[in-house]
Amino acid sequence: MALPYSFNGNIGKGLFDATAQAWRSEIASNPANLSSSYYEGRLKQCEQAVNGQGFADGGGALCAVVKDGADHADAFIVVTYANGQHLKMLDVTVRPSLDAADREPNIFDLAWIAATAIIGCLGMTYVEYPCPELKVRASWPLDKEFLTAVTAALVANEKFAGIYEVGVHGNWIVVRKK
Repeated sequence: MALPYSFNGNIGKGLFDATAQAWRSEIASNPANLSSSYYEGRLKQCEQAVNGQGFADGGGALCAVVKDGADHADAFIVVTYANGQHLKMLDVTVRPSLDAADREPNIFDLAWIAATAIIGCLGMTYVEYPCPELKVRASWPLDKEFLTAVTAALVANEKFAGIYEVGVHGNWIVVRKK
């Protein structure tokens, strides 16, 4: 089954601007259940990442997960690179309508976003940021229990399991090349 999302490993200003506009529109349409100050802070951090600011020791990137056919992202992922040791998936931010306080989480979309981001970031460990492992920080909306379930589903795939092993280290899910 093909993923209904695609991964963009280093987004440009155009995708960032389209996403910021779409997300601000979602916030404006539901201000009682979405935190505009939270999202403005996250968008500011993501904009800095697009501009290459805020990365130390070898850099990083702002990545995105985009639903097929959309002109804006459903999630931003800030990744940092630790000098050939590992790539870290930090600060996953999903679009506001996936994080609204007045409804149940859309587990289906969140799972696809998480799987797409993990697979996309693993791909980056071969060329853009060569290293043996990917560390995924577990925090809302992709908490440790949720990410463990997603990675367990990935490991159930024989091709994936033949290449990677998955472990846990504190609040991190660690995917290591065999």
